[in-house]
Amino acid sequence: MLFATDLDRTLLPNGPAKTDHKLPELLKIIKDKKLTLAYVSGRNLKQLEEARVQFSIPLPDYFIAEVGTILYKNVNDKLERDTTWDELVAQKTPNWNWQELADLGESEGLKLQEAWRQNKFKASFYLYHPSKKHSILSNLARILEEKKIPAVVVYSFDPLIDAGLIDILPKEANKVSALEFLRKKLKFRHSGVVYCGDSGNDLLALSGGYKTILVKNAPDEVKQKAKADNQYNGSGKLLYIAKGGDFGNGNYASGILEGLHYFKII
Repeated sequence: MLFATDLDRTLLPNGPAKTDHKLPELLKIIKDKKLTLAYVSGRNLKQLEEARVQFSIPLPDYFIAEVGTILYKNVNDKLERDTTWDELVAQKTPNWNWQELADLGESEGLKLQEAWRQNKFKASFYLYHPSKKHSILSNLARILEEKKIPAVVVYSFDPLIDAGLIDILPKEANKVSALEFLRKKLKFRHSGVVYCGDSGNDLLALSGGYKTILVKNAPDEVKQKAKADNQYNGSGKLLYIAKGGDFGNGNYASGILEGLHYFKII
């Protein structure tokens, strides 16, 4: 089975919600059951190493990084970039222009994130005015459509800095498309994949036809949207939202354990 999980505030207990320290128990189960481990995150390679040191998480078999724009594979205990993913994204997004998208975001009042948070296929911004969220997201989607740029706008919220995070990505380079690329490459069926998340940039994957787990500490609006998306797709039974109970308070790793039990994986 392919076990794919977001990192921050999903696998990693680094949000404001209380942790009950179930991460070591979860990691032992993943190892004992010999699950293929993939991290699916907004983090880059350097940030992953920081998380490994801070939280003692193992090197994964695969790392879908920077919201799906980069894919790494574990080769002899070292993560190496999978260039076939880069080539596919470039091939399917021939008119991609990062600077044009950076200018577009700034024209909507967004602040560009630091240079190290950007890459060729990812234009990332901070949104410091929550009241403008819906209008800005709508405007960006409309302009991209008018310009015929094959891109998606992904929103999430970082409670640690009290700001919205907006990524403009190629339609072919997001968490779910990268995960689908990996699933097909490894020849797993949809039923052989479990995905865990907590935020808006997990929504596409949470309704992608896999067994999915939304941890209890996810924002209410994400839970509501995930429910609605899965009901619309007819895949409501594939989504489990942790509530807390026998496996702990439902936040972070204990929520994942709860979901794995629901799907009879443990």
